[in-house]
Amino acid sequence: MKHYQLEKVVSYNFHYIGLMFPQIVPESIAKAFAPDDLTYLDQYAIENEEPSVWEYDFFTRLFDVNRILSVDGNAADNFKRFQTVKSS
Repeated sequence: MKHYQLEKVVSYNFHYIGLMFPQIVPESIAKAFAPDDLTYLDQYAIENEEPSVWEYDFFTRLFDVNRILSVDGNAADNFKRFQTVKSS
């Protein structure tokens, strides 16, 4: 996995799976893949020059249907551009 530089991707998934289902990913395994800097866990629109940071915790982001109202406008525009290219 290190060869493909996937530690952050795996750690991201382990982190959020662990919040929802704590018994699934053993803590020792999750810690083995976690980078020192975990700020990326609360970022979105990472394809932008400067990622945006969520104002809310994970469970609010997951279940609050009004959370889209707080998304940075530039981040949303870039995501729409991504969707357009993807559907082409």
